[in-house]
Amino acid sequence: MAKKAKTRKDGLIEKVVDGHHFYGRTEREILKKLKDYQGTKESGISFTKLAEDWYNKHINTVTPNSQKSYNAGYKKCTEWFRGTPWKTIQISDCNAYMNHLISRGYAFKTVSNAMLVLRLILKHGCVTYNVTENPMVLVKVPRTLPKTKRRCPEQSNLELVKSHGDTPAGLMLYFILYSGLRIGELLALRYEDIDFDAKTIFVHRSIYFESNVPHEKGPKSEAGTRTVPLLECLVDKIPHKKKGVVFPDLNGEWYTNKRIWTVMDNYRKETGANVTPHELRHAYATMCFEAGLMPKDVQHLLGHSDITTTMNIYTDWRDNRIVNAADKLNKVKF
Repeated sequence: MAKKAKTRKDGLIEKVVDGHHFYGRTEREILKKLKDYQGTKESGISFTKLAEDWYNKHINTVTPNSQKSYNAGYKKCTEWFRGTPWKTIQISDCNAYMNHLISRGYAFKTVSNAMLVLRLILKHGCVTYNVTENPMVLVKVPRTLPKTKRRCPEQSNLELVKSHGDTPAGLMLYFILYSGLRIGELLALRYEDIDFDAKTIFVHRSIYFESNVPHEKGPKSEAGTRTVPLLECLVDKIPHKKKGVVFPDLNGEWYTNKRIWTVMDNYRKETGANVTPHELRHAYATMCFEAGLMPKDVQHLLGHSDITTTMNIYTDWRDNRIVNAADKLNKVKF
């Protein structure tokens, strides 16, 4: 509700509308500011300001890994919609943005993450400003977009991992190769989780990082809590202790984020093994399939909540087997 304009002691004219104070030296100046305010009220604040508000309120409520994904999507959409009043954004605008990302050659996951961030920002606007329709609700990312796949490391790199298991970093990568643990699960592993008699590893916690500081958490899904076999090659590699962190840093505590990746980078430089922890999980899955395990069993061992993730690795393994079989058959003189 607007209140009657009044002239202040300093000579400025003041008018209050909907709790907002407008100042000017003339009535005309006040009217212009009111007109601009009404326009902003109808079309909404700029997308940039809305995105900043969403980011500041929500970015620290998600895990660091999700933050990395959100940061990338946040940067893309704020560049595209810079200065646009958020209430004016329509379905066609969202589709135009998505088509722009697709034209840049981004894969399905990248486009999906970017559109997720846009949907969350617009949802934040709907909730904050009592708007009923989010234009992103009807926008779907094409399932036909290319999907990037992690491949099993080359055999030469696997041999380097096998032969360099006598250093702290080398033993960590060796352990992942023969257990399939995620790097966060590995760093959180304690000797209390290992049964040397039954030769099993109980996986039920993980390490994540906030501003480089490690924190412990439970698994993201029920599938993350699992028991995996402690293979003979691992039994002989690690001390048979009763308690404590299995892979501590020099101070006997958890690694910081910066420290663990510095150690991994130094390991790759020193050994020439061009592998990542996640690629070694892929190698572990491949080894499971080579051993004749069924996809559902491998899904359990890897802690996949979705069998599709496991089947993608299985398809890669099966395709490679067909290619190898073809090579051998082509060489036969029959």
